[in-house]
Amino acid sequence: MGANVAFLDTMSPAQPVEFQPNVKYQFYNNEDFGVAAAAGGILYTPITNRTATDTFGLLYTTVSKKFKGDYGPRLTGGGYGLVGRANGNGSEGGAIVGYEQPLLRRVNFVTDWLSGKNRFGYLTPGISITVTKSSAFYAGYSVGNFGRKNNALFLYYGIIF
Repeated sequence: MGANVAFLDTMSPAQPVEFQPNVKYQFYNNEDFGVAAAAGGILYTPITNRTATDTFGLLYTTVSKKFKGDYGPRLTGGGYGLVGRANGNGSEGGAIVGYEQPLLRRVNFVTDWLSGKNRFGYLTPGISITVTKSSAFYAGYSVGNFGRKNNALFLYYGIIF
């Protein structure tokens, strides 16, 4: 279980700040084969500029395969669906694909792609850095599935408790 507070800094005024409570459950894990499966959900609800976006949910399921070795990669695949989203906001779901490659003890190359023509439809390659046992920093560049001007720098700092 967790929660995010997210905002987008763009040239458009009055972008909403969102509260994003989430839950994830790993329903299968076989370390001998390096395979795991999980399902989860995230609620997206604006806490500022509430007229700029609606409250809705994202439900997903993924399966991942971790390859053996200190620097063995992890591949992930799955799907997602949007629940309660206002009509006319693009695709209502799609595929999830991810790749993670350890580079150093605390540094990984990561990339993920969500299909669809909606606010989640991006390919985002980047670097994740484990700062402490309970925090991480991610930096990447998101390339939108549609539109030449639909790209952005992505920065994220997370605290795990």
